[in-house]
Amino acid sequence: MEKKQRDELVREKYMEIKLLEQQFGQIKQQITNLELQLIELKRLNESLEDLSKVKKNSEILVPLGGGIFSKAELKDDKDFFMNVGANIVVKKSREEAKKILDKQIKELESIFVQTEEQLNGIALQLHVGQQELQSLVNGE
Repeated sequence: MEKKQRDELVREKYMEIKLLEQQFGQIKQQITNLELQLIELKRLNESLEDLSKVKKNSEILVPLGGGIFSKAELKDDKDFFMNVGANIVVKKSREEAKKILDKQIKELESIFVQTEEQLNGIALQLHVGQQELQSLVNGE
């Protein structure tokens, strides 16, 4: 193979590797976001369970966001209000709320597994591409 042709192949392989590295980083970020969403849903599920152990009319701390809490009195520990999208809030029993959360957790876990598989595939492509690039550079 002549030098000019090999140099062109090296450039192409280098660009391919850079693109794969970019995809790898993006998917890694998606995995981090999925992990955070899963943690949030699991904590919410635990909070629902914990509320079942609190007596009615007890004082509780309600998270407002950003680490800020407000004192409140628990009037009803059976029904909850859930945002179902488009700023629509509906009343759900604890059991219904838990079922919805469990379904969301399972869906996210499935997406997480698929995304990890995608990441592993790109990692393999990167490894092979780097070996091919090394062979081209070494003139093999």
